[in-house]
Order: sequence, then structure tokens, then C-alpha cells
Amino acid sequence: MSDRLKIVFVNMPQDSWGAGAWQALEPDAPKGMGGTEFATMMAAIAAARLGFDVAHVGRSGTADQRLGVRWVPFDQAGPVLFQGALAWLACFPHSLPAKQWGAARVLLWQHWNDYNYCPPGWHRLVDCHGVATETHRAHCAKAAGVPEDRFVVSGFGVEQAWLAPRPWPERQNLIVYGSSPDRGLHHLLEVYPKIHRLTRAELVVAYALDRWFAAAADPRRWDHQLAQRVNAQLQALRDGGFPVRLTGHLGHREFLRLLGTARVLAYPCDPVSHTESFGLVVAEALASGCHVVLTDADSFPEQYGHRMRLVDRRAAGWEADFQGRVIEALRTEEAPAAVPIRTWDDHVGDTL
Repeated sequence: MSDRLKIVFVNMPQDSWGAGAWQALEPDAPKGMGGTEFATMMAAIAAARLGFDVAHVGRSGTADQRLGVRWVPFDQAGPVLFQGALAWLACFPHSLPAKQWGAARVLLWQHWNDYNYCPPGWHRLVDCHGVATETHRAHCAKAAGVPEDRFVVSGFGVEQAWLAPRPWPERQNLIVYGSSPDRGLHHLLEVYPKIHRLTRAELVVAYALDRWFAAAADPRRWDHQLAQRVNAQLQALRDGGFPVRLTGHLGHREFLRLLGTARVLAYPCDPVSHTESFGLVVAEALASGCHVVLTDADSFPEQYGHRMRLVDRRAAGWEADFQGRVIEALRTEEAPAAVPIRTWDDHVGDTL
């Protein structure tokens, strides 16, 4: 593609990022978005750094000019603008009149299972889909009914300047969980008491649990019972005097500083349905020098299987295996092997 390609980030239909979206990338702003949303924004910023013309199109909010991304309201967006797009949840067919797209050339960074929400015929607007892994490509091609050769696999990246790894002897005795609680937090809370008794490690849950509990209070939600279970587990741990720290919203750079001081990222990922296309928090933990204990969910075997022995979550007693590996990682005096760091600039350069 031409280096004059215009790149557009198209906001979600409900504008849930709003005015604070880009400010969320400031040092102390809350880590309130998921990995794919964050990846889309970082890809847009990296594209601007690489000299592309990058715009954020939506109903409200402002893009931060310091990041090289300009704001364009929907009603001022014309067909010439849409030569390329970074989108999440395939939202652009919902948000923009079809006549504005015309012969648009779109690069779509797409989440693993969001094709379920797309309107009929939306894929005709997309020339190239950007996906994180080969596993992701195969699943998305099947889900969307699009040939696999319309996908480009480019992984995600890490913002290297934000990393703050401490030397291994200076690391605190911390276990970090940093993903959506519906992806296996209940498994970690189940085994944490024994881990703590044997290691005295503190557990840090870096997620806005209060917002999840509030949303999942609706009995009609699929995760209602799971949220009740997690809440009861946390209460039992507090009553038992176990050191569990709930950070709530955490600035993304602050989250990376947390990873830089911790010994272990524990992620017993057990998703409901194909929700981990890459595992950005895993990449960030590895780049931050943490030992990572991980299950073999979704694309993790392809993405991380060559770096670590994954826990087989289909095996009988897998939680005990996971628990044992967390204990082993906490007790070791050896830092994990350094990994090559792939940046967001690398990600965009490979994709475009």
C-alpha cells in the first residue's frame, strides 16, 4: 500500500470511549479498556509516528494532537477519508452511512469473536483484515465467511518506552492478575490460599471489578452467577486475612510498572468462547520480566507455547498443576529468560 494511505480509527457506535479515550493513554489515566481496544488505539498512534495520516472518527470526544491523531466528527467525514481504517467490533457499518464508504480500502483489526455482532454484508467493505495470530485467522475466516487470504497476521506490540522492569533480586513477592475477571479469575482465587500459605505472596487484581460487579448484577447476564462466585471468593479471602489487593482502575503505564516489580503473572485463562486472540497482558508481562503461568486457551499455544510449558486446562486436576507452577515461579531465584520486544511500530509496519 502507498505510504500516503490515510488511516482512520472509527469509534464504537455507542461512543463508549468518548472524550476520555485518548487521555486514557496518559501516564496516570485509568486502564479501563480491553486489550483489543487498547491495541487499536496504539496501532493508530504508531501509524501516526510512522508518517501516516491518522484520524479518529466518532460522535464525541477529541483525539490528542500530541499523539499525532486528529479528530474528525462523523458529519464531516467524507469518502476520500476512508482509504484505511482501524476498527473494533466492526462498528463502522453501524456508525457511518454506506455512501460514505464507497470503494473504501479498509484494514480492520478485529477481535476474536466480534464477528457475531456484524450486520449482513459488512465484509464487502473490507479489503484486508488484520489479525493477531494464525489461530485467530482461521477462526475469524470461518466466523465471518471470508477467505483466509483476505487476512494478514501481524500480532500485537508493546510500548517499549513504558516498560519499567526491576532487577530480579528487587522484585516483590507479588502475583498479578490483569485480565477480565470472567476469563479465569475464579480459578486463581480458588487456589490462592494454598499458594499464599506456602509462599506468603500477595495477590494483586488489576481490574475495575466494581464496574464488572455492577454490570453483572443483572440476573439476565450470562456472567451473573460467575460474578457472584468471584465476589463470594473475595469476601472469604478478606475474612480469612489473605492479602488480596484490588487496584480498581489503573493507569496503563502504572500497570506496566506493577508488572515490572512483580514476580509472577498468573492467568488461568478459561474463556467462555474464543476471546483470547493474542493475550496482550501476557506479552507485556514477558517484556516486563515476569514469570508467566498460563493455560493453553485459544491462541496461547501458538503465541506462547514455544516460550513456556502451558497448563493443559482439559486435564483432570489442572488447577493443582497451575497452583504448583505459580509456587515454583515464586520460589525460583532465577529471572525468566529475556524475550525479544515487539513494538507497536513493528506491528503497524508489518501490517501495512
